[in-house]
Amino acid sequence: MSEVAVKVEIMVPEGHSEQVYHHPTAEEKFLWKGHIPDSTTVVQFLEKLAFEHRVIRDKVYVPGEERFMAEYMIILNGRFLPANEMKVTILRDSDEITILPVPFGG
Repeated sequence: MSEVAVKVEIMVPEGHSEQVYHHPTAEEKFLWKGHIPDSTTVVQFLEKLAFEHRVIRDKVYVPGEERFMAEYMIILNGRFLPANEMKVTILRDSDEITILPVPFGG
């Protein structure tokens, strides 16, 4: 096991508009620090976050089902992480994860 610090920022729609987002509250923007096994994947970490943080569980990710509640995407260190890579991408110390709704519409 190694200690890992992961910056998490969640952008959620404001009200019923999918086009307007509020700045993350302290609950939605935090630095997670803790020990995780060296081979922890993004999906495994999301499962852990969902169990530990109500905002993740209530707005973003369904623990135990390995799925997002709505159309969200993961940005890992400034790069979009496709869903098929989340189960195989291993987190490293100082990684930054941003959880964003997928932009859509026109």
